[in-house]
Amino acid sequence: MAHEQLVHTADEAVVAARAAGLPVVLKLEVEGLAHKTEAGGVALDLRTEAEVLQAYETFLGIVDSKRLGANFKGVLVQPMVSKGLEIIAGARIDPQVRPDRDGGNRGHVRRGLAGQRVGFRTDRPCGC
Repeated sequence: MAHEQLVHTADEAVVAARAAGLPVVLKLEVEGLAHKTEAGGVALDLRTEAEVLQAYETFLGIVDSKRLGANFKGVLVQPMVSKGLEIIAGARIDPQVRPDRDGGNRGHVRRGLAGQRVGFRTDRPCGC
């Protein structure tokens, strides 16, 4: 799993990017903002400190323009990982149904399902 650091200033973002090793990814962390990409809250493949600073300032503009300040938690700085497999997994207990798990590969596939769920059977030990 890629290391990540939550930062609260542009200067902290640069320090974290140096520590992670450029290139990096910045992700806007706002409570209740489910789709960061659609809101403009993801900046990929930032190769210079100047790009990190600009992305951070862009995120602050998004927070201001969408009036998200009360829910703003910071900005995640992560190393840019170009190879490997990225997956998403989640679980919850629905009192009206039964335990539920879902997942997908990369955020694009999950969003591409247009509201459909990827489900795994929970009534068999193998989940199949």
